[in-house]
Amino acid sequence: MGWLHAKGLDVPEGAADIAVPAGWTAADEPDAAKAVRFLGLSGAQGAAWAVEADELDGEFSRRRWHTRIGLAPAGDGGCILNVQVSHYAVNGFFGYQRNPLPSVPRVVRDILANGKLDVRIGASRVSVEEIYLDADTLKRDFMSSLTDRARCLPIVLMTTDDDGKTPVWDATELASKLVGMATVYVIDMRDGALVQAFRDLLPDRTPAGRYRIGRSAVMVYRPGIDLSGEESLSACTLFTRHRIERYAAGGRDGFINVLMQGLGRGIDGLRAENARLRADAEAWEEIATDQERSYSDATAKVDELTRTVQRLEGEKRALERKAAQCAAPSDDDGAARVAECLQSIPRDLTDLLKLARSIWPERIVVLPEAMDSAKSYDGNLAEEWDIVRSTATALYGLLFEDDGCEGQVADEFQRRTGYELTFSESSATRARADLMKMRERSYGGRTVDISAHIKGRSQKNTFRLHFYIDRENELIVIGHAGCHMKTAGSHRRGFK
Repeated sequence: MGWLHAKGLDVPEGAADIAVPAGWTAADEPDAAKAVRFLGLSGAQGAAWAVEADELDGEFSRRRWHTRIGLAPAGDGGCILNVQVSHYAVNGFFGYQRNPLPSVPRVVRDILANGKLDVRIGASRVSVEEIYLDADTLKRDFMSSLTDRARCLPIVLMTTDDDGKTPVWDATELASKLVGMATVYVIDMRDGALVQAFRDLLPDRTPAGRYRIGRSAVMVYRPGIDLSGEESLSACTLFTRHRIERYAAGGRDGFINVLMQGLGRGIDGLRAENARLRADAEAWEEIATDQERSYSDATAKVDELTRTVQRLEGEKRALERKAAQCAAPSDDDGAARVAECLQSIPRDLTDLLKLARSIWPERIVVLPEAMDSAKSYDGNLAEEWDIVRSTATALYGLLFEDDGCEGQVADEFQRRTGYELTFSESSATRARADLMKMRERSYGGRTVDISAHIKGRSQKNTFRLHFYIDRENELIVIGHAGCHMKTAGSHRRGFK
């Protein structure tokens, strides 16, 4: 009732009582700025109550907001609350209106602000603040929720840097704006026991390890995560620190708005709500009789223009990246490095790796083991260069620059380059400790796994380039370049 009164909506006498007689009452003037009607029902299952309101937007006079709220008792002593909010353009409006950012309705925020209530969406408990994890709550709360098949709320996981700072400027404000849209967890990477527990729960060299993130990053886990395979990676979106900074370049709320838009597309159900509005048009024909005739075409046109804007923005980002790449060789130090390597034409794979390392020092790292494996390999030099170059350009862009989900990287890389990319070995190979030991490398003071690899097409000497993804520093670390590494099925292919 307080929410209705605050909006200046006329509340019929007795509407505060959940057991009011059945039947609707409405404002006398349906074209007024605000209209409201109520329904109360009583029966063997208890009393149910509903309100439906329609009002003009406070800032944009051509937009109306339509709110439906239903309240019914639950068997456990609580109650079930359903809130649906949609907006539409008034009759006679022509032109483009920017859609408001998806958000949780204010009436729901008012309910969540009452700290005495236990509010849940499905099986997920709603938290109005970010949740800092420790080693115990990481397993008990985060992991159990992550893999819960009944979970319907997305999870937003943030990790700090070595100084304890989160990648967004205010984690508490982020959590408050995403309340009801996602649960926000934080891992403080200064806590050694917590970091080790995170690695143990999502270990390297397993599909589950692909779902772990490094320092100063944000991962969105949508519902339906299965850690036993990599299929669920398409339901995850990773934001590195540099990617977050690019979104926030136009303002500190830029990244938060991106999250709200992405999460809103999955939970607001605008299209389904619009369909219900059209089906219920007779009940509200005093407000929107003529609007229904043009709404479908107007919505399609807005969607088309929105897709066009998104496509152009994507092309703009791609052109900016290409311009930056073209400008990079003008750097005196970079040009000197390239010129030094090109004093003679590369004669073998080791020369190619040295050349690539000089051209893209901020994108790739070549480990000593990769140089050793290259020395003993004699293959197709043109194909080897094509794969090394594609690693530093196409693959790097897909991993650290493009806005696609990680689960689609392999398919998109093959589409662009023609080379097959896989992020793990077969289950039979992973089951053998001796074979996985061959895929371990020492990098940055720790042991990393280079199972991810790109496959050459030459049948004479099958070329393989194995690498590790350093997400924290946005680098591709090449750990092997040369012959096909031994696998569980090598004996069937004639490898020793």
